[in-house]
Order: sequence, then structure tokens, then C-alpha cells
Amino acid sequence: SDEVPEGRKLNESLVKNLTGGDQIHARNPYEKPFSFDPTHTLWMYGNHKPVISGMDHGIWRRIYLIPFIVTIPEDKQRPQEVMWKEFRRENSGILDWALEGWKDFQTNGLVVPEAVREATSEYKSESDTLETFINENCIINSAFKIHTTKLFQLFKDWAKENNETDQIRSSRVMIKLLRNRGFEVEAGSQNKHFVLGLGCEAEQSESWVN
Repeated sequence: SDEVPEGRKLNESLVKNLTGGDQIHARNPYEKPFSFDPTHTLWMYGNHKPVISGMDHGIWRRIYLIPFIVTIPEDKQRPQEVMWKEFRRENSGILDWALEGWKDFQTNGLVVPEAVREATSEYKSESDTLETFINENCIINSAFKIHTTKLFQLFKDWAKENNETDQIRSSRVMIKLLRNRGFEVEAGSQNKHFVLGLGCEAEQSESWVN
């Protein structure tokens, strides 16, 4: 993929379709459609990470963020043509290195480095607006409980104020996500639901925690 523009949203349904293992349907211009089995790995590169709205396992099990944290100082940078000449002199060594990697892959599979796991976990946490909202606005305390409709409204107000991606479109979706995080949701009278163990910041507690 080409350089990812800042703020560009990832086409999650397309990523799932291209990485799901099912046959891919395509068509060249002015030609008949055809299907093929995927044998590829999708790569995106850039200085900006695409915005991921989905918080489900279905998208995040397909994502690995590989951090490139080394910046070559200007006084040590060399012209590309010089580097290519050096690479060509080391062709046989580079091929041996690649073959060793292939043999290791055949034996052990794709082992994800810890640095990649950590970077991906941080990326997921950054993309999770519900987690950010809870960390910034809520108190986790067994003495508290909050009405899910009120909590959802507070979340929407916060998301609008902070220009966050609208990931959660109903209180029903929020209930499911909170349960996935280990919160207990209690059904009350008149079809009301309460999240147990969660409250809002102290200045809002009187109107929201009841």
C-alpha cells in the first residue's frame, strides 16, 4: 500500500475480505471477472497509522504494527545508489540470511517479536475510544453503578467534544463491550440497565451515579 495519509480511516471490511482466506473476486479493466486463492500478505507503510474504529477481535487479529524506531543521522546518511552497490556485493550473504529465515519459518511458523506485540497492543489501546473515555471520565469502584442510557449519552457528548470516531452507536452495543471488559450489567425495572462498579468523575456523580 502507498503512504497512509494522516487521519485516513482503515477500510476494515475490505481488510477482512482480503485476509479471510476465501477466494477473492476481481476483474481487470474491460475483461471478464475471475477468482483466485489469496497467497499474499497485505502491507501498509507510512508515518501515520490508519484509524481503526472496530474493537472486535475480528479486525485486531489481522493487524500487526511493526515499529521502525531508528532514525539515521544526517551525517551518516548515504546516497541510495551507493547503498545498492554495497547490497549487490553482499548478494550471496543476503540470500543465505533469507534462506535461514525461511527454514526457521517452516519449522517454527511466524513468531511475533515482543516489540511488535507491544506496539500493536498500544495501537489497539489508542484506537479504543471506550477505554479512553473510561480512563479519562469514570471511576471504577464497587460502590458505584450507573444507568447505561445516561452513560451512553455522556460518552456521546465526550466523543463529540474530542472529535473521536463514533465507534459505539447504541447503549446496547455499549453494554456488550462493557461486559467483554468484565463489567457486570444489571437489569432493573422498566427495562433499565445499570453498569455495576462504574461511576463518573466526582463533579458529575450526583447527576449520573444513581
